[in-house]
Amino acid sequence: MRGTIIFAGTLILAAAAILGWRHSQPATPLDTAWPPARAVTGSEIAARPEGHLVYPNAEVFARPLSNEHTSGFGLSNSYAGTTFFTKDTPDQVYAWYKTWLLAHGWQLHYSGYGSGPPEISTAQYLRGTREVFTVGIEDPKLLGAFTGGKWPSDRTIVMVHYTIMPYTGAK
Repeated sequence: MRGTIIFAGTLILAAAAILGWRHSQPATPLDTAWPPARAVTGSEIAARPEGHLVYPNAEVFARPLSNEHTSGFGLSNSYAGTTFFTKDTPDQVYAWYKTWLLAHGWQLHYSGYGSGPPEISTAQYLRGTREVFTVGIEDPKLLGAFTGGKWPSDRTIVMVHYTIMPYTGAK
């Protein structure tokens, strides 16, 4: 009888350990081959799910891309971005991106004040050592002053960037 209880207890502990391990894994397994150990183009980034991750029912305004290149400042990042408008609030936009990104292996790195005008606020997520995803809410009046255009003041203006940091040969 004692042996049966010990065996049953061992099975219960093993099942709990397996289930606990399974539930602690990310919802989506990380693609360990991405990003590749080389420079990445903006088009390659745009082809990834995060490279075209747009808030539901948003009105897309622009989709800029940038390839890694060398300038007087050194190596630049590659990125795929999207600028869009939505009738939803900044809090709704941030919550939607947070839910999606955390479920796909990203970690919130920073949330708060923007990096400077015209960005009002920002949230930045990291995955691995080279991936950065940024969600920024823009001030329409200041954005208009920077771009020389008129931006809708009755909507939330959002800029998202999926960035790959330059490959330096380090693992």
